[in-house]
Amino acid sequence: MSSRRTKKQRKQRGSVAAHPSKPAYHSGHVCRSADRFSVDRPKTHPATWSPRTRNRNQKNNATYINTRGCDTSTESHLRILFISPPLADPAGSGYTSGPVMSHSPRPPEVPPLSRLEQVTLILAGMVGCTLLLIAVWLQPNPNGFGTHQQLGLPPCTIQFWFDIPCPSCGGTTAFAHFVRGQWGSALRANAASGLLAGLCVIGVPWSWASAWRRRYLGVSDIVVTLAVILMTLTVVSTVQWVGRLMGWVP
Repeated sequence: MSSRRTKKQRKQRGSVAAHPSKPAYHSGHVCRSADRFSVDRPKTHPATWSPRTRNRNQKNNATYINTRGCDTSTESHLRILFISPPLADPAGSGYTSGPVMSHSPRPPEVPPLSRLEQVTLILAGMVGCTLLLIAVWLQPNPNGFGTHQQLGLPPCTIQFWFDIPCPSCGGTTAFAHFVRGQWGSALRANAASGLLAGLCVIGVPWSWASAWRRRYLGVSDIVVTLAVILMTLTVVSTVQWVGRLMGWVP
């Protein structure tokens, strides 16, 4: 009798009926199937599994979950080993399963900004703020260029000698139009400078906030971001300048 009881207990240890009161465990996502099912239960604690045993158990569980139509993405099975809340051992051996989670690789921590980077961000914000304040003081020239002469600067050399606009002509005028909300006129005067004025409005608080938090807020790679911005402004300025030379853009 005791021998039969022992065999029955061993058989019960091999499978555990999944019930709302006794949830089964497996790797990855929990199967939401409402019917009663059983999952092969290993006789050792998952922390003591060898790589071969762990791979076999995960493969068996993944095969079972596939038959129930649950999510079995590769990432979930490789990164997380989920075990349901503790289950009492039906054989009475004292072994209970508890929640175990494998150590998944953490993303690398981004080091804080250095003091030089903080000072650079603060100075960049001050430069952008100064440009906007000067643009508020200037009055945009009706000709679309020459607004910088209000600062005592000479007229554009290329415009004076060759009677053709240079790529930067209308830049100061575009800033003066932008701070007054005349964004269409700013883009017509100089599209790249109009976009640069908008970047100054966004970049001034961003640079100061990044310097305060000691990290680039919302930017994963500052070098790539600056390169993309510089290339975009260069392309826009070149296209508009060539269009003016060809007479396509007023």
